Amino acid sequence: SLLASHLLGRTKKWNASNINAGCWAASALNKSLNTRLYNAMPTQIRELMKKVIVHSSVGNMSSELSSSDCYITIPALIEVDSTQTNEPYNSEGKAISYLVTNTSRKRAFDNGDYATYWLRSPNVGYANYIWRVDENGAVQGITNATGNLGVLIEISF
Repeated sequence: SLLASHLLGRTKKWNASNINAGCWAASALNKSLNTRLYNAMPTQIRELMKKVIVHSSVGNMSSELSSSDCYITIPALIEVDSTQTNEPYNSEGKAISYLVTNTSRKRAFDNGDYATYWLRSPNVGYANYIWRVDENGAVQGITNATGNLGVLIEISF
């Protein structure tokens, strides 16, 4: 898969309502990436893109997993922080070997400003928080689903 080097040009909300129930599969951000952004891609690029199954907690304080078919996704908590080995995070994907430090996780907009970006993992300790990576590259699990954060896209070819 291909992980973007920069954040999308606009921040996005995870959901219009402040809940993490329904997980990545039901999130407004997933729907936006896999309809609006996907349809905006040139046909030649879309024909190369591969639909993959991604997993995340169903949210609402549950460690049960759900799956979602996506052309475009964002990293899961385990992909950016290999120390998150408890359920359900260890079942959401595999650690990305080059995202092991705060510095390597930092991402900026095209103008060079580092920003906080979403992960696709709901925080299973809460009913409304989503995991994120902050502008310094630290992983945090205390962002409300209605926040406007950066988006780091991941595409499979």
